[in-house]
Amino acid sequence: MKTITAALVDDDKIFQFITGKILKTLPEISKTLQFGNGQEFYDYICKNYNEADALPDVVFLDIQMPFMDGWQFMQEFTNLDFKLAKDININILSSSISLYDKEKAKIYKDIKNYFVKPIAKEEFPKIISAFL
Repeated sequence: MKTITAALVDDDKIFQFITGKILKTLPEISKTLQFGNGQEFYDYICKNYNEADALPDVVFLDIQMPFMDGWQFMQEFTNLDFKLAKDININILSSSISLYDKEKAKIYKDIKNYFVKPIAKEEFPKIISAFL
C-alpha cells in the first residue's frame, strides 16, 4: 500500500488537533505536517522543494488565517519560480460557504476540492482514497 504525507494548514488549534488525530488513524497516512498559517507552510515548501519525502502529497488548506491566508498562499504557490520534487494536491477546508470562494478555488489548477468545515471524520478516508 502506498502511504502519503498529509499537511494541515489552519490557525484553529482545536481543528488541527482533532483533524490530526483523524488523519493519524488512516492507514494510508504515514505522516501529518501541521502549520498555523500560509506563511509557515510556504516557508516549509520553499525550504524543502527538492526533497520529495519532505513534501506533503495532500494538503488541507484553510482560507481565513493570519499573516498569510489561504488565497495569499495560493497566489505565492502558483508563482513559485522552481519546480517541486512532486505534485501536491490541495484541498480547501474552510468554514466559508461563500460562492465567491468556491468559484475562486476553481481558478487554481492545484486545488482539487473545496470542503466546508466541519467535515465528518468519515469523509477523510474518501478524500484520501480519491487521491490515491
